[in-house]
Amino acid sequence: MNRWERRLWCWLMGHRLIVWQEFSSYARRIKCEHCGGDWAMNDKERAFLPWDASFAELYEMLGHKIRKP
Repeated sequence: MNRWERRLWCWLMGHRLIVWQEFSSYARRIKCEHCGGDWAMNDKERAFLPWDASFAELYEMLGHKIRKP
């Protein structure tokens, strides 16, 4: 299955989410095992946003080592 087929599958059937990195008890990086999607999640702010370079930079500044997919 190619990348677009996996993305379509997730759009139709839902993502298979795992915690990829945990930064605190309320902040984590979430990844879909199926399509490879990547999100930042924060329970205090009730936020679930696409992971990008700004999140990586923020958490590196806070002393976390960012895992590569």
